[in-house]
Amino acid sequence: MEIVKTKFCGFCGGVSKAVNTAEKLSPNVYILGELVHNERVLETLKNKGAITVYGPEVVPDGARVLIRTHGVSQSVLDELENKSCQITDCTCPFVKKIHGIVEEFSAKGYTVVIVGNEAHPEVVGIASRCRGRCIVTSDPEEQISLSEGENVCVVAQTTQKEEVFYKIIKNIRKSCKKTLEIFNTICYTTKERQSEAVKIASECDCVFVIGSASSSNTNELMTLVRKHCSKAYLISSPFDLQNVNFNFYKLGIVCGASTPPELIQEVFLKMENNTEVKALNEMEEAVAKMDEQSTKFKKGQILTATISSATDEGLALYINNTKKEIILPKEELVTETYNKDDYKDKIGEEIEVMIIGLNPVKLSEKSIAKIKEEEELIKKIQEGEIFNVTVEGFNKGGLTGKLGSYSIFIPSSQIRIGFVKDLEKYVGKTLRCKAEKVETAERRKQIV
Repeated sequence: MEIVKTKFCGFCGGVSKAVNTAEKLSPNVYILGELVHNERVLETLKNKGAITVYGPEVVPDGARVLIRTHGVSQSVLDELENKSCQITDCTCPFVKKIHGIVEEFSAKGYTVVIVGNEAHPEVVGIASRCRGRCIVTSDPEEQISLSEGENVCVVAQTTQKEEVFYKIIKNIRKSCKKTLEIFNTICYTTKERQSEAVKIASECDCVFVIGSASSSNTNELMTLVRKHCSKAYLISSPFDLQNVNFNFYKLGIVCGASTPPELIQEVFLKMENNTEVKALNEMEEAVAKMDEQSTKFKKGQILTATISSATDEGLALYINNTKKEIILPKEELVTETYNKDDYKDKIGEEIEVMIIGLNPVKLSEKSIAKIKEEEELIKKIQEGEIFNVTVEGFNKGGLTGKLGSYSIFIPSSQIRIGFVKDLEKYVGKTLRCKAEKVETAERRKQIV
C-alpha cells in the first residue's frame, strides 16, 4: 500500500502561538472558550492550571485572560477591560484584519456580508464590529435581498471554502446595484491545506482526515475530501482506526490546522500495526525536513511575512510558510516616526522584509527600500542621467568611489580634457559624471 501524506502537519502558526502562550501563562489564566478543538490539548492545559470559561461574567476582576485565535466580540473586550483584566490577545492576525475591514466599511455606511457560520465564535466576533446592517450566510443558494441604494462589503470566515465564497459573491452581484467591495479573507494556510487535500483525495482510493469533529477547518477538509474520494474517515484518535479495513491501494493523509503533532504520530504508530508501511518514521523525517527547510535563512534573503501584532519595540511578524515569529525593530521600518497604534488596522497584512543578520535573525524593511531606490537610480544612470560621486581614492588608472553597493571607477583620461598628473587632489571632491558602462552582476557591481 502506498501512503500519500500532506505537507501541512500539526498546528497552524496562530494556534501554535496560542497554545504556547497559554502554557507560559498557566496556572490561573482564564481562556475564553476552548483554545483548540482537541480534547487532549485542553486536558493538558487544564492540568497545568488553565481555566476555560465561556463568558466574561465569570472572570474575576484583575484576572489574567487569554483571547483565543477566533477572537471575541467588542462587548466582551470592553467588559474585560472594565474589570481591569490583564488581557493577552492571541486573536489570529487574519481575523484581526477582518475586524479592521468590517469596522472601516460599516463606518462608511456599507452593508457587511460575512460568508461563514453564523454561530461560529469567529463570525460572532466579526459581526460585532458592524455598526449597521450585517448579513451572515454560508448558503450558496440563498438569495440575499439588497436595496438599490446599498453599498456592500463582503468578507469571509477564515476557514471558509473558496468554492462557497465565490458562489455567494456571484449571487450578490446579481442584486447589488451600487458599489461592491470584495475581500477574500480566507486564511492562506487554510487555502493551502484545502488545495492539498483536494489534490490528495483526487489521486487516492481512501483518505484519513486527522483532527477533531468539533473543528471547523477539519470539517471543511472532510467535506472537500468526500467530494473527490468516496472512502474518507475522520480520525480523531488512534482508536478510530479499529474499524478501518486497510484493504486499499493508495491511502491519503491530511490534517486539520488544530491537530496536535502528537496525535498525528500516534495515528501513524497505530497504523504500523495494520500495514507494512513504516509511516511514522517517514512522517517524522518529513516533519524534520520541513522544520530544517523553514529555518534555513540567508543574509540578504527577502521574505514575505504577516503582521501579527504591534509592540513598543516594533512589529511581530509571522514568517509565511514557517513556524517562526520574529520582531521587526521599529528602527528598521520605513516610517518617519513609529507608533504602534498606527498599525492596529494592518494586523494580518503582508509585508516584505530582508534578513540583515543571523543568529539571531534580524529583519529590515528599510534595506528593501534602499535596494529599490538604488535600482531606480541605476536604471536612470543606464539611460544616461548625470549623477554625483564623491571620490574616495585613486590608483594608477584613475579615481575610485562608491555609489550605494556599486563601485565607481573614473579613468584618468575621462576626468577632464588633457592629461591629469596629480590624482590625489581629487580625493574628497564631488564630481558630476555620466556612465559609459554599468555592470550589474551581483559579484561585480561597477559603474565606469
